[in-house]
Amino acid sequence: MYKIILAIAVLIFSIFVWWLGSVGPQSNSTVPIVDLSKTSDAQGFGGDDPAFGELLALSDWLITKAERKAAATGRDPRAEAERSKATKIVFKKFSKLARKAAIYIDSNDGPNDLACIFRGMAEDADKQLADLLNSKTQAEQSRIWSEAVYLFSDVRAVLFPVELPPEVDLPYNGETCSAE
Repeated sequence: MYKIILAIAVLIFSIFVWWLGSVGPQSNSTVPIVDLSKTSDAQGFGGDDPAFGELLALSDWLITKAERKAAATGRDPRAEAERSKATKIVFKKFSKLARKAAIYIDSNDGPNDLACIFRGMAEDADKQLADLLNSKTQAEQSRIWSEAVYLFSDVRAVLFPVELPPEVDLPYNGETCSAE
């Protein structure tokens, strides 16, 4: 009887440890993605600003998770959609950190368009989470996870912008940022 109880306890502990590892990055064990000892660039509010470290680390982790989920849920397009509490937690955390980044930029007299971009990322994360929760099939979820890869990749693209050559003309899609 003692051995059975011990085996059940070990099994429950193992499941708990696995669950903790799948919920999200552990702040104490995550290797920094960027060298946060550097000072901000001349324009400020770049990827080396410590205020964005947690959002950057989470977005990098979520890119990998989203790519895996897009591939896994796309295998059987007619299968019923899967829902996870962990997904809800990480999307909400991303949204919260993106809003926090916008507030930080606003409160430090940063560029309005940059703050607006982060508010837009937060809104997009909220919308994608709602779409995931309301999806009926794994095919829908695969499409949403694929879109999420681009959303999470935008954090790095915004914080570490690459100057485009003058011959590259990106189309304007009509986006505007209004003061909030």
